[in-house]
Amino acid sequence: MVLAGRIRRMNEPLSEKIPTGQSCQLADLVEITTTVEHQVDANRLATEIVSQRLAACVQISGPIFSVYQWKGSIHNGQEFVLKLKVTSDGLSNAIAFLKANHPYELPKIIVNQVKASTEYAQWVSEQGK
Repeated sequence: MVLAGRIRRMNEPLSEKIPTGQSCQLADLVEITTTVEHQVDANRLATEIVSQRLAACVQISGPIFSVYQWKGSIHNGQEFVLKLKVTSDGLSNAIAFLKANHPYELPKIIVNQVKASTEYAQWVSEQGK
């Protein structure tokens, strides 16, 4: 890895490479997580969400393997995880979209307050409606 014009050895402490006197400003953001069974559904939801400016970006990962109870039976199978980056102002619109367009009868919608660099948070804010 090149750092400060030279190659950093893996056994060198990183603290020597951090510029002194610079602070890290953080801002609040919201990350919404949901899952879907098929990648085509993940791609469709992500594209629509970003196209409608309900989230600045949507990351899709997977497949993952899930085991869960549903209507009295144990089920399992692969799913894809979507993580939406939104501001607190855009949260309700993003959730409403997911509830209306999600292929599951009862979609997983988990909301986490997160901290991000102020620059990234500003970019997320600029992408919203």
